[in-house]
Amino acid sequence: MGCDKGHKGEFVALCKAIGLVKPWTATTPSPELAATLAIYALQLGPYPHARLNDVRKKQSTRMLKAVCPSSECEVLTDSGKPYVVRLSQQMANMGMPSCPCSAEMVLDGASDEALHDAA
Repeated sequence: MGCDKGHKGEFVALCKAIGLVKPWTATTPSPELAATLAIYALQLGPYPHARLNDVRKKQSTRMLKAVCPSSECEVLTDSGKPYVVRLSQQMANMGMPSCPCSAEMVLDGASDEALHDAA
């Protein structure tokens, strides 16, 4: 049975034969199938490994944050926030941008060693 058949005909007959109930687009067990599976689960016992984590990890940003290292920098946005540039690691490896105050920007939160590696 191929995917081209959809959730009709043969697919419905197969679902009924193994104990699934409507809606056919979900895997919903009948009460009888649920009871049978519960017995199997008891016979098998606890899963012999750590619990599976099905929570999807949030994708972290790949963009790095560059800030001005100068304590004397007075360049601010209209809302009063410091001037910030976001760039990829590849661009940071090519060279760090300059702040409008002329200071070379550094990666925010990076150690001195990481700053030299990025530049």
